[in-house]
Amino acid sequence: RERNRVRARVAVTAKPADNIEVGIGLASGSDDAVSTNQTLGSGGSTKDINLDLAYFKWQATEDIQVLGGKTKNIFYRPAGHGLLWDGDYRPEGLGLSFDRDSYFIRAAANFLESDTKKNKDKTAYGLQTGFKGMFGDTRWVAGVGYFEIDTKNTGVLSGDADDFYGNTFSCLDADTLSGCTYSNDFEELELFAQLNTKIGETPLVVFVDFVQNQDAADLDTAWAAGLKVGKASSPGTWELGYTYQDVEADALLGLV
Repeated sequence: RERNRVRARVAVTAKPADNIEVGIGLASGSDDAVSTNQTLGSGGSTKDINLDLAYFKWQATEDIQVLGGKTKNIFYRPAGHGLLWDGDYRPEGLGLSFDRDSYFIRAAANFLESDTKKNKDKTAYGLQTGFKGMFGDTRWVAGVGYFEIDTKNTGVLSGDADDFYGNTFSCLDADTLSGCTYSNDFEELELFAQLNTKIGETPLVVFVDFVQNQDAADLDTAWAAGLKVGKASSPGTWELGYTYQDVEADALLGLV
């Protein structure tokens, strides 16, 4: 498959007080939760622009930050890899982060659906904690997270009636794809670690990320491991990376 694609983003931020930031952002693309890429075509038709960010950020204390609205994801992603959370995912809800010396906590409650009409409201919860430190010139991070996303017996959250993004589902009528719902909740336990060091003067990053869905009876495990050598940060610099991952069908919520 070959596609010609573009991506555009713009954001405006303001600081009404020293410890408060508000922002709004727009991006190209469709209503895909994890992509702002726009495929070129359709005879040169105009392309969609959507709300990408609409948030507030409050630095409550030196250690505590509160974030709300449609925001960037606050959870730590080892080496920036998207095993559990895609880098373009913009959750919607409330988040809290605590950082003190070598210890951090991230917590969030994010809407999957916020409209209570016909009891359709759904909220996902997450808690992540970890430690970071130094061994000589080597910086390390290790932690654990738990994320509860209630989807069992729930229909699709976005897209067509069978858009379950690889997760197991069942339908009341498989021929007409009516009454299709998720077969599992996602009670995801995550373990992760990352090392940042150097080989001579060359930066080296190594990471591992493991997730298991505690609710699924089968096909419940995902993991990724990788490394990155160098850092392409300015003209004349270079970077080489390799990641291997294995994701079973019901280990992760495919939507995000």
